[in-house]
Amino acid sequence: MSSGAPEPPVANGDQPPENTPAAPSDGGSETGRANAAGAQQPAESRTTGAAAETAPSTSRTPADGAGAHKSDEKPEQPDKAAGKGGAGPGADHRRRSREQRDERSFQERVAAAEREKRQRTDSLRSLQEGGLGARAGRDWIGTMSTKVSGGSLHYAFGDMHFHQVGVKRRGVRVDHMPAAAAERLGQDRIASIPSLAELRRAVEHKSLILVRGADGTGRLTAALVALLGWSGLGGAAGHDGESAVGVVRIDGPPGLIDEAELRPRHGYVLDVGEHDWNAHLENELGHLTNLATRTRCRLILLVPEHRPPPPGPVVEHRPPSTVEVFERWLTQEADEYGITPDISPTALRTVTDWLADESSPSKAVEHAYRLVSGLAEGRTADEVLADLPDHVREDVCTRLSERRPILGRCFMASVAVLHGLPEATVSKAALDLARRIDETWKREEGKRPLPTWEHLNTWLEYAGATTRQAREPGGGRFVELRQRARATTTLRVLWEEQPTIREPLKDWLFELGEDDSIEVSVKAAHAVGLLATLDFEVVGRWFLRPWCKSRRLKDQRLAAWALEVAAQDPALEERVRRHLDHLSHGTLGECAVAIRTFGSRIGVREPEQALAVFETASRRLNLSIGEAIADAVSYLYTPATAEMIIARLARWAMSEHGGSRYAAAVAFLRLVAAPSRPWRMVSPSTPEQRGALVDRLVLLWANALTLQLVEPSSDRPRPAVPDAWPVFSDWMAEYDDELALRPIFEGVLRGSEPEWERLRAAFRLHARLLLHRGSITSELHARLVRLTAGLGSPGS
Repeated sequence: MSSGAPEPPVANGDQPPENTPAAPSDGGSETGRANAAGAQQPAESRTTGAAAETAPSTSRTPADGAGAHKSDEKPEQPDKAAGKGGAGPGADHRRRSREQRDERSFQERVAAAEREKRQRTDSLRSLQEGGLGARAGRDWIGTMSTKVSGGSLHYAFGDMHFHQVGVKRRGVRVDHMPAAAAERLGQDRIASIPSLAELRRAVEHKSLILVRGADGTGRLTAALVALLGWSGLGGAAGHDGESAVGVVRIDGPPGLIDEAELRPRHGYVLDVGEHDWNAHLENELGHLTNLATRTRCRLILLVPEHRPPPPGPVVEHRPPSTVEVFERWLTQEADEYGITPDISPTALRTVTDWLADESSPSKAVEHAYRLVSGLAEGRTADEVLADLPDHVREDVCTRLSERRPILGRCFMASVAVLHGLPEATVSKAALDLARRIDETWKREEGKRPLPTWEHLNTWLEYAGATTRQAREPGGGRFVELRQRARATTTLRVLWEEQPTIREPLKDWLFELGEDDSIEVSVKAAHAVGLLATLDFEVVGRWFLRPWCKSRRLKDQRLAAWALEVAAQDPALEERVRRHLDHLSHGTLGECAVAIRTFGSRIGVREPEQALAVFETASRRLNLSIGEAIADAVSYLYTPATAEMIIARLARWAMSEHGGSRYAAAVAFLRLVAAPSRPWRMVSPSTPEQRGALVDRLVLLWANALTLQLVEPSSDRPRPAVPDAWPVFSDWMAEYDDELALRPIFEGVLRGSEPEWERLRAAFRLHARLLLHRGSITSELHARLVRLTAGLGSPGS
């Protein structure tokens, strides 16, 4: 490398190197920047001192730890990583918790990533069909969630969940409800809310109103209905199809809210339940009152039911009757489906009995939507009700209380976690759980031996499961559940109603996570994620924390898979996001977990935020971070995100941070090597867009082919991404058939600096290898060689 190469990133990972790539000489085009930057890509220097991590053992990876944050400089102790007080995976897991290298070939890693994505998608879909993350309302029966400015609104008659996709400013964002969504809150659409009249009177006369009540009982909907009535009386109109009401979200104290973000004659809701300043709410009321008065708006604060009433006007929220909610939504949805609900009085009485003690309107809406959608599919009301979680829960509780079959309970738990997998796998896991339960309660051997001749059919009947034969001969049988909701409901009952088996259940799930089968480990992690929706704190202490603090790649993946399930719960999604933000600034293992979790449906919903997290993390220039970013970007890469991701990777390739350039190289290589997601997903519609795409691809290939790193134990630079040339060779072999590739080759080989002469020499070498292997003809080989020498026309 040239002596003018930039210095490596400093230890804190945030400061730029002293020298940056030279400015392009061609007017600033991305192609020109590719040539200029690639010629001066840095040979990233070694880390020094005892704090530096061990260098990679193969030439396939960069020097681990270069440019790492200070918080990552000291190796973690295994015991600390595994937690205290015996919580966590135990001594065997602690001995395994040190970082392990992934020694698989590049193509093997790509194939494994594709298989992992398919398995995660299938497992998550199965859990969602069973009720995970049900956002009651239109989103429950499909993907027809109502759009709001800056996000999506999931309406649950009495509950509303806003999911933001915009960019936060100074820790504050305001999401205004669209007018179309506001129309669904008309008087004919909602049930009677006992406290609504009092709230409307308070809104009419006060600038700041507090509504106290339990979460999930319709406080937000009641507040929005009252504010819509007030703003309508004043003739307020929203902007660009928005209504005159919205939700304020802040990451910090209320002082962050600026007057410019609130509109006159508009109404806003702020939920203070999860904020640290909730305990000192009295100190913030004066500021919020003055803010609402100065901006001539109305501000409603939602405060938790358990806190003492603060000073000022407080409305005690009283939720609507869930039975009335159910009846209204059943009629309305049946009209929208164009069906007449054929429901017997007995079936209706069953639902009303379930809802008699229910305080959450969303539960009533969920039942109405499930019932109507099932009827629209041609099922009877009794068939649909048999699949509702309430009925399944009653059945599971009844079965678990039976004395026989003894091992059937363990098989029921095993099927709940591993349904869809081979019967032998499910049965073995059931026996392993029985063994752990037996060991936990120290059954005296010989006095009460475990039964040995119980029939599989008895287990299947007990667990509400069946088997199907594999498609291929000799493929064995697979276990399936008869009801969609039985898996999630069984796990909930085991966790909530069977405290005596929680300890062996925990150890059993850890053991399943260690299984060599990706199918088993994904399902185990997803089961942990489902348990996290029930008790995030305990599950975090038992599972997530040890996995996040581990240096093992598998543990980091398990944590990410669990968190992607937990985030599907609307009530928990915001907490998971805050947790991910904390992890992204933590140790290397924690940061890798945050990256991999954003490489899921969380990131698909908010790709801009996910890419911003990746870019910040990439500055650490660490092997595990770079690979995690590549995996995550590969998951997010779809036709809808392709252009955005290619543009962002190109920006990273020009970054002053070596870690960002490395992340751009490995992530780009993963994209172009994956057969199911080629770069051709980007479909420019104009010549200007096509030119910009070519510039970016040239830049990314130049970065991947020329980036150099230096090992801690050596002064010799080596390719940062050694798999780049084999993948680029595949493109070379398609030169005749893919006309769109030709300007990319010309751009990559165009440079005049010494670095580019070495690149052209490598290009000729790989062309010769392709010819030797019979991958290209002698005519194509000659054209490729002439291209590097600039002789004649490439197509001649």
